[in-house]
Parts: sequence; C-alpha cells; structure tokens
Amino acid sequence: MKKIYFILLLFIFTTNAFSSDTTTVRIHDHTDMTWYGNYDAWGLLPDSSLNYRKIYLHYTMGCATGGCSDWDYTTQIFVRHRTGELDTAFNEIIENYELARVITPYGSSLANNWQFTTTFDITDFVQILRDSVEIRCHYSGWSSGFSATLDFEFIEGTPARDVVKVENIYSGGYNYTTSADFEANNLIPKKFLIDQNSTGAMVKMATTGHGFDNNQSAAEFKPINYFVKIDGTQTHTQYNWDANCGENPIYPQGGTWIYDRANWCPGTRAQAFDYEITPHITSGDSVEVNIDFQSYSWSGTQTPSYIIECQLFQYEDPNFVNSAEIIDIIKPSLKDEYSRKNPICGNPLIKIRNYGSAP
Repeated sequence: MKKIYFILLLFIFTTNAFSSDTTTVRIHDHTDMTWYGNYDAWGLLPDSSLNYRKIYLHYTMGCATGGCSDWDYTTQIFVRHRTGELDTAFNEIIENYELARVITPYGSSLANNWQFTTTFDITDFVQILRDSVEIRCHYSGWSSGFSATLDFEFIEGTPARDVVKVENIYSGGYNYTTSADFEANNLIPKKFLIDQNSTGAMVKMATTGHGFDNNQSAAEFKPINYFVKIDGTQTHTQYNWDANCGENPIYPQGGTWIYDRANWCPGTRAQAFDYEITPHITSGDSVEVNIDFQSYSWSGTQTPSYIIECQLFQYEDPNFVNSAEIIDIIKPSLKDEYSRKNPICGNPLIKIRNYGSAP
C-alpha cells in the first residue's frame, strides 16, 4: 500500500512540475465597455527574476451586461508604462503601448452570453510587462456595448532573443486629408539611438483604415501599400488590406461584414506586421525610421483616418542557432479564430517560423 501511495505522490509532484512553468494572470474580468473611452485596471504580473520564452495575451470579447452593440467599433488593449521621467509640469510621463486591437462584430444577432477569444503573442513587450502594471481597454463605440476579459500567460524558458528595449515610433489616430499633409505632419521620420548591447532590431506596425463617404473609397475600403524606410532606404512594402472578411469566424452578422477592409474585418483582430531591420543598424549609432503611405486623393465630407501603432524593438544576439517554432496550429483547432476551418479529420495546417539565427 505504501508503494502505491508513493507512486501516486510521485505522479502528482511530476504533474505539478510540468505544469508549473506557466503563470496566468487575469487583468480585466468581463469589464463592460459601454461608451467611448478608456477602461483601466491594475494587476500584478511576474517580476524579472525568471525568463519567459513566450508571453501570450488571450483577449476574450463578450457582450456587455445589457447586450452587444449593433456596430463595428475599434477596441485596443494598452499597457500604460510608467517611465519614471517627469514632464514640464512635474507629472510622470506615461507611455501607452498597444498589445492588441480587435474590431467588434455587428452584434445585433448575438446572444447576450456570446464570447470570442483572440490570442496575441506579446513576448517582445516583456520589459514593460513586469510587476504592477496598468492595463487599458479603449473602446471607440458610441453605444453599448461589449466586454473585455484579459488573461496574460507567461511560459518560462529562453526567448529567441533577449529584448534590450522597446520604443514607440507612431501612436494614435491620424486624419488623411492629403498625402503631402499626412507625410509631413503625421508620419514624420523619427531617429532612435541603437544601444551598445543591441545587435538586432525590428519594426512592428499595425494600422487600420477608417471612414468612407458613400461611394468614396477612402481609408476603410481603400487598398493601399505603405513603405518602411530605414535611413532613407526602402526596406519593406506592405499591402494594408484584409482579404478574408468573407471567411469571418463570427457569422452571420448584420451590416457589411462580408466586405474586405483596410487591415480589419468586423469581429476580428487587426493584423500586426513585423519588419526585421537588423542588417540596417549599427550598435551605438542612430537610425532613422520612416513610414510612407501610398498617395491617393479623395472627395466628400467624411475625412478618412488611420489608427497607427508602430514600435521599434532592439535585441541582443539570438539565443539559438538552429531552432524552429510552431507559431500556431490552425487545423485541427478549438480556437475561436479558426472555427470556420474546423473540425477536420485530415490535412492539418501548422504555421512555423525560424526561431534561430541560421537559415
């Protein structure tokens, strides 16, 4: 009998050992977002004593207490980072970094208990996701409403690269009147100092187009490119468009949910794109980052606009030479985001990428 108990005890301890590498913290628990504005909450995340190979944000959107809104509104999740620096009025400077952006669905046909989870890889924000943090849910809606539940998942281990620092390049909403005005006053070139310990760098960009005037193809329904330029040299071109709105996992909806849009669909995430600029930086030197939008003209009364969140990440040398990462399993999957592609009994679809420094 003692031997059986020992084996059972060993099994319990072994199971706990394998599961204890993950810490999950909830900040915002069914927070009702009922009118345009910010909904802030504090939480305690792990400190810097451990390394984390992955940090995920699971954003569960639901209906507000009184039900879901009929309209597609933008929601954004920010970490409000205290810099320790003071402005001219001696107030501490707070920088908002976007962790996630999800557009609400046309919710008229959704049951009050509806909910939908979207998962974001936020590993590179590790330096500002420590200890006591304030997390903001921004809701751009003018009617009630939706709710937000945020679960932060920290998985212990060695990351692909250790982050030296993160800085905002562009952050906010920008009106597009003319191309010349947009480039001269909104997306101006920005210079950043590359740390002595930084051997790699990446630009992350998420931009969504909003607003249209009857039949005018402006912003929301305008497919355009934007261009990443480093020290005046164009390094990347991005087609700012989501061509999969008709495959929306939240269906059917009311309204124009089936129409493709400028990097978003009603009820789904805004895509964020990563641009590796490591070949274009030098440790201890400065680098100029500039984003240019493809120019176009519009007419009408409703000014088009873009919500742009763009960051510069700096890294130390890669921690692995040969390593592969499974980013996601799309089929078979129980994730809400892939419900239109599942269930299946064959032909799995797995997304991978290089986790090491070697090709």
